Amino acid sequence: DYEKRYLTITESIAIALDNNPSIKVNNLQSRETAQGIDVEDSAFDPQLNLGGGWTETESQILNTVDGPEPGVSATSTDGFGPPSGASDQLIFSKNTRTGGEFRSTFGTTYSFTEPDGVFLTQNPAVRSTLSVQGSHPLFQGSGRDINAVGIRIARQVSHSTTLQSRVLINKTIVDTATAYWQLYGAIAELTSQEKGLAEGRE
Repeated sequence: DYEKRYLTITESIAIALDNNPSIKVNNLQSRETAQGIDVEDSAFDPQLNLGGGWTETESQILNTVDGPEPGVSATSTDGFGPPSGASDQLIFSKNTRTGGEFRSTFGTTYSFTEPDGVFLTQNPAVRSTLSVQGSHPLFQGSGRDINAVGIRIARQVSHSTTLQSRVLINKTIVDTATAYWQLYGAIAELTSQEKGLAEGRE
């Protein structure tokens, strides 16, 4: 009573590959492990940090010595400098694949007090610093082999996942082809038995 459907072995294999959940899961794992290579390699990407902070401070004058002039009871100071917890506004750094580090920093501070204090030598006061430094280990942690071990491990994991995908695909093809020809042989055997039964009845 069922409608007959004729499939070639190529169509059968294509259907099996498209509907195998293990292959789909392994493909997702392959993409994830491939991203692990980029994550490990990102340790050698240059980094640029920028930041700044603005402050405004008002101080009450407690005596005439601190006051700039009679009649002034408070001073206000505006300042600009690095953000809280940092020493510079601009930091450029890069790790080398041999274990070294290159770093360049720039920082500036600015302050303006109003009204001018008696002992204030410069208003506004600006100070800038620029530093360039490089470091490289001589023994421990030196060399491309030791610093690229994370990348090599990530590549091996990605390669292993790719091989697992190939194994699953090949196994699916073999199993589908085996089932296809077993079904083909069963149909041929059933047809032969039906013909034999018909001839026997005749």
